[in-house]
Amino acid sequence: MRVTLASYDDEPALGGQGVMLAGIRSALVERGAAVDTVAGRGAHAIRYPKLLHRGPLDFSLQLNRTPSLLTWRNPDVVHALGGPGGVLLIRRLEVPLVYTANHTYRQAHRRGAPKRVLAPLETRAYRQAHTVLALSPSTATSLRDMGVEGNRIEVLMPGVEVPADVAASREERRVLFAGRLEAEKGALDAINVMLALLRSGAASSAAVVGIGSLRNEVRTR
Repeated sequence: MRVTLASYDDEPALGGQGVMLAGIRSALVERGAAVDTVAGRGAHAIRYPKLLHRGPLDFSLQLNRTPSLLTWRNPDVVHALGGPGGVLLIRRLEVPLVYTANHTYRQAHRRGAPKRVLAPLETRAYRQAHTVLALSPSTATSLRDMGVEGNRIEVLMPGVEVPADVAASREERRVLFAGRLEAEKGALDAINVMLALLRSGAASSAAVVGIGSLRNEVRTR
């Protein structure tokens, strides 16, 4: 089997989509698949005009102008990583398209928000996909609300590869936040929850793991 992966982010990863792409690629290769990657940045980046100066959107425009970038190696399937900051493919491809929905614009942005204007394009992209992999039940619900047929939606939560030789002991009543320290990731909301749990005695300790623009603010809190 030959698979073409389409993702704005690639190695070295900027965020979760780049990490997920590396994991998918590695797993496919281990299973004997031939894998090609078309990315907007990183190790497999292609050239494209910077018309909107929004990386994911400019990358998506190029893929829709020239879909042969995804199909010239005659793949059996194209797997695109979508969601806010992801790929928007509104051109119908000649091969089956599988989408991973990393959240949706409807979930990420309230009505009237400027970025919400991309929601109809996202809807069109997902509706023409053969299968859409939702990262959570709430994202699956959002997809159904967008008109994607339920029999084409599967919930596939991202996994975490744990080394076999690590036997971590459980720390009772300890809470953890792991992720990028950015507003959209809920880092400060997590801190508020942690503080409430510590003050009430429901938790005995808390830890934050991550980097990002809110690092100093999180450290202060």
